[in-house]
Amino acid sequence: MRKVLPKMNEDYGEKIIVNNKEYSLDFNGYLINFNDWDRDFAIAIAKQEMVQDLSELDWEIIDFIRKYYDTYYRTYPLVNKLVKKFGANAVKKELFPLGPWKPGYKIAGLPGPLE
Repeated sequence: MRKVLPKMNEDYGEKIIVNNKEYSLDFNGYLINFNDWDRDFAIAIAKQEMVQDLSELDWEIIDFIRKYYDTYYRTYPLVNKLVKKFGANAVKKELFPLGPWKPGYKIAGLPGPLE
């Protein structure tokens, strides 16, 4: 069973521990360091965001988001790029039921968008 333990992080927002690995989050729950991300983190955040089971399609979308962000100089993939690749229904149903920033980009380990 995965165990997620939140605790306050004085430098940022909070830290969570998933399977004995610590992750620093900002005050909105986004991962601070893109390179700290792994699948255990994604699964834990997905559960917090009420996305219970990540399907193969979810993982494809997450991988696309991460590769795009890393390839294009830390640029968020626009939702229309995701829709073009995966289809509107897949993207909205799977990882973006609440809009473009939540929870898909959070699960993919991208840092929080600038206001």
